[in-house]
Amino acid sequence: RQVAAAADTVGATVLSSPRDIAVLFDKRLCHGELSAAGVPVPMSPTSGGGAEPVRGWADVRARLASAGLRRAFVKSAHGSSASGVLAVEVAGPGRVRATTSVERSADGRLFNSLRVRRYGTEAEVAAIVDALAPDGLHIERWLPKASQRGRAADLRVVVVGGRATHAVVRT
Repeated sequence: RQVAAAADTVGATVLSSPRDIAVLFDKRLCHGELSAAGVPVPMSPTSGGGAEPVRGWADVRARLASAGLRRAFVKSAHGSSASGVLAVEVAGPGRVRATTSVERSADGRLFNSLRVRRYGTEAEVAAIVDALAPDGLHIERWLPKASQRGRAADLRVVVVGGRATHAVVRT
């Protein structure tokens, strides 16, 4: 907003509104905007600007339970390239597994190593989620990806003016 205001005072044209940029870089807001526009998105208990913030693992557990989700993605609200994303599976009290590229050092700091690993105890998963929560978290239903010969893939499509202009297959 400050940059846009400064640009306006010197007569420069801002091409994207500060609000649109904020939505673009916040998964919770973007998810809510897409849903409101009729774009199919996975169910999310954190979607939109009115959702209560997720303060840690206890909140994630409560949101999963209230939404009836046993498998969900817990994502850093402002991350990219799978940074801070956990694929969480809950099977009952104390039965939790998370698949992620988040690596936790001995002193509790987090790193995105890009090497996928599994955490199989609730204490491990809770420690990671609690460390990520202050930066904001987004939760959404884990939908299975298309797969062929054991390799999962998804498709990223850029749409401009209602027309698909670019597509990328990710495996």
